[in-house]
Amino acid sequence: MEETYAGPQSPQPNLQQNNFTPAYNAQKKSPVKLILIISTVIIILGIVGLGVYAYIFKIGPFSNSPYTEKTLLSRILDKSSKIKSASYSLSASFDIGERDADAKPFVTKLSNAEETKKKYENDAKRVQDISSLLSSLRYCRSCSKNTKYNTYPISLESLKTETDYFNSYRKLSIEDPATKAQYTYKLTPDGKNFNLSVTFETSDAVSAIKRSYKFSPTTTIINGKMVTFTKDSYDYIYFSSKPPKPFLVGLSDNLEYVPSEVKVSASISAQAELSNPDSANWKFNGDATGDFGDLTYKVNIDALRKDNIYYYKINNIPSIFSGFWGVDKGQWVKVDPSKASSKGSYIVNQLPEAEKKLKESREELSDLLKKAITIATNNNLITLKKSPYSERINGQQLYRYDLQIRKESILPFYQQLQEEISKTNLKNEYPMLEDTGLIEYLQSPEFGEAFDYYQKNTNLFLWTDEQGFPAIISYSMRIIPQDSTAQLKDKQGNLVFKIKLSDINKPVDIKAPADAKDIQSNPYYQKGIDSSIKSYMSSLVVSGEVLYDSNKSYSKLCSDKSYLDTKKSIDDTYGSGSKVTCIAQSQKWCASALLSSGNYFCVDSRGMKKEDPNSGICSSGACGS
Repeated sequence: MEETYAGPQSPQPNLQQNNFTPAYNAQKKSPVKLILIISTVIIILGIVGLGVYAYIFKIGPFSNSPYTEKTLLSRILDKSSKIKSASYSLSASFDIGERDADAKPFVTKLSNAEETKKKYENDAKRVQDISSLLSSLRYCRSCSKNTKYNTYPISLESLKTETDYFNSYRKLSIEDPATKAQYTYKLTPDGKNFNLSVTFETSDAVSAIKRSYKFSPTTTIINGKMVTFTKDSYDYIYFSSKPPKPFLVGLSDNLEYVPSEVKVSASISAQAELSNPDSANWKFNGDATGDFGDLTYKVNIDALRKDNIYYYKINNIPSIFSGFWGVDKGQWVKVDPSKASSKGSYIVNQLPEAEKKLKESREELSDLLKKAITIATNNNLITLKKSPYSERINGQQLYRYDLQIRKESILPFYQQLQEEISKTNLKNEYPMLEDTGLIEYLQSPEFGEAFDYYQKNTNLFLWTDEQGFPAIISYSMRIIPQDSTAQLKDKQGNLVFKIKLSDINKPVDIKAPADAKDIQSNPYYQKGIDSSIKSYMSSLVVSGEVLYDSNKSYSKLCSDKSYLDTKKSIDDTYGSGSKVTCIAQSQKWCASALLSSGNYFCVDSRGMKKEDPNSGICSSGACGS
């Protein structure tokens, strides 16, 4: 037998022992590799796609917002000045919703409540003293035993020691309730006037004096918290002895009267062409809805101006108020200010008056706004919570700025702004612009506490379009009721204000309604005119008696200021012209005015007030035929 030598033998693997099958293993690994490869490709494509999308729509790292934190205010103002036409909308809404996890009611932690209360009590006593002293000084100008007739008392002691019943009844106090020092009183050399000076402890007391009836800065001089009263200062001033609650506390307390299902909203939308401010055309819509659970309402009003003529229309309004407007729902009403017969409605008169006032002060307001922006920028008043970024809203690509106010900048900003306001005439036209008492509040611990709470519960956002024009401004605040408000337990109020601009510098086409009716054709309107004429004329009865008491005669009534002012008011407002007549004799007088019905309304020295069709009712100096 032939032998074959195979040489050394390599050990053969025990396939069964190692449980390894090459073909099977290859089939098991390949799908895993494939999935990994596909996933990697998808991720890469996704990243590339997102990058392309971000680049196209200017999102994330490709976002190129028009403004930075330092240029935001100044460049927004400059861009806004280039708006020649636009559509505007202002909306506000309030509703009750579930309370956020971090929402807490405002609770003051300051411990100066008793000190503040005492200051208010002292100032209330000072106001009461001054009112009594001013009244007594006027009364005793002709009754004082210590001075010449028709002069004021030489001192407060002499005023107080008068034995006249009037003064004893008033129980005059001439000492400051805190310092016990006597109020400063100085008589002018001729004795015809005086200066009575008082220093108050609170800015609110000074503000109350500014708001008082017939206040004039030339007759009641204010220097800080020292107020100097004169003979022409009005003697009735009201000031509460109880300090007002902090605004945030009062806001929370007011929610006690709010039902848990309340939801209200209001909006104003307008479109205007601003290229020629003196003859700008515009249109306006006001809309408001409310739901209080058991009570709902809806109001919707249109108005427009075309070629210096005004139009308005009531679309929806609660019936209880419809008579106030004097117009049927859905009917356009035409008001031509150039025609006297179109006047007479208070609301209608306000439109041209408001525009006129705004035009007169437009330049100063614009200059003040520019200065305010400069001051705010220099003081870094507005800062960004985070970098601006791009987002798409209603199909429009916008840049969003999350804004916040720096507490440290508020006081210097306001102080510098007050300096600028004091140099303008706006402080007389808009007295609310000047409030030096606010400076004291901004320096107080109360402000710091309130501001910190505001920062946690408010949001302020600005969106601009890609050209840098402002598009949306939104301010929101959550109002958290006190825990004692049972019906709103675990609830909060949500307040939102929003301004939107669109169609910037696009053509504005405002057309006058073809079916508009003249306002004077409305019977409700005519009744309103007649009612006002009767009111004007009736006031002459009192004026006539005042004139008679001074002169023992009525003969000067028709040339007296009271009659001339009444006639002018009727002529200017309602176009009655020469239809207002007056006849005055020594012991009797009569005046009449034409009404829309063709009748005359007559008043006379007997106190008669009557409507009569006879045009000659005043021929004999008394109402009658």
